Amino acid sequence: LGGELEKRVGDQITNLQAYLRDGQIQILGDLDSQGITAPVKVIVDVSVDPAGRPNLHVVSSSIGPFPVPGDLISEVEVLMNKAFQEKIQSMAPNLHIQSIIIENGKMTIYGSIK
Repeated sequence: LGGELEKRVGDQITNLQAYLRDGQIQILGDLDSQGITAPVKVIVDVSVDPAGRPNLHVVSSSIGPFPVPGDLISEVEVLMNKAFQEKIQSMAPNLHIQSIIIENGKMTIYGSIK
């Protein structure tokens, strides 16, 4: 996500951190642009589609006090979903996910092998 934001805005994202809490992935960092630093915040919900694949959906995002444009959010969602699904596929081929629970700094994925 940081790399995609960096590529799109042409600046540097630093202090990138991800938290797993309140049923969501919370991504925080700082955008450094021309000597000015602004906080970056992205909140992501995780669900499972009927085919048993994970689905990441950005529910809110901002750079400083400004919302991130919708077209950038859509692009980031596509990249995040692809990367997340590829990672799960490489770790557990043929996994049909039934649920994903995020709490207390952990993500637990329940499923069965197809």
